[in-house]
Amino acid sequence: SNEISAMEHPYWTEVLALPSQGKTNPILQIVPRASKESRKKILQLVHDGFGPISHTSPLSFRRVATLSPSKNARKYAQKVYEIELGKHPLVPGTSHQNIPHTEQFQRMMESLENGITIEPISPRNNLLQRLSLPSASLTQALAICDVIEHIAPEIIYRLQDFVAQWQVSTGRESKKINRVFLDEHSLTEGGESPDQHIGIVESIVKEHPTVARSPL
Repeated sequence: SNEISAMEHPYWTEVLALPSQGKTNPILQIVPRASKESRKKILQLVHDGFGPISHTSPLSFRRVATLSPSKNARKYAQKVYEIELGKHPLVPGTSHQNIPHTEQFQRMMESLENGITIEPISPRNNLLQRLSLPSASLTQALAICDVIEHIAPEIIYRLQDFVAQWQVSTGRESKKINRVFLDEHSLTEGGESPDQHIGIVESIVKEHPTVARSPL
């Protein structure tokens, strides 16, 4: 399936993979003795690998909210779009309210090392250019929403593994890490409830039975 093939990319299977027992991720082996600049490059790599996917989520849901003929689908898609923009945190009124998830992720990566700045994803990023979501069809937008949300739990697990390995490698204290992105997504991406993102996407897709059977 598309969800499985997306997770078979070397970025997930090698760069962020949890190593076998008694071994260390090869990339993280160099971290303890690496310079601050080298550590920043590693964190930028991780950020750049996931960042474009994170950017596609609000864009694709916004497109569905714009194009869908279904009132319910537009409502559900708009809800996820606003969640991606940080408008509905699990604890309202916190400092991360209205901070887009893409920026929350960037802040988390920056918190793994003192005094670094992670460069944000450019709108000219290759994936974003190829998907061209501002002009995507409803079929394409629905497909992207479906794939992203179904791989989301595995992505969050891999990122949690990476943060844990980084802490072991660097001795970084948990209190210094901005975990908002991981903690909120751990509670919303599990798929066990219709109120979680996978359940919402499945509700949206059910509103478009003909489109769901259409080839891209």
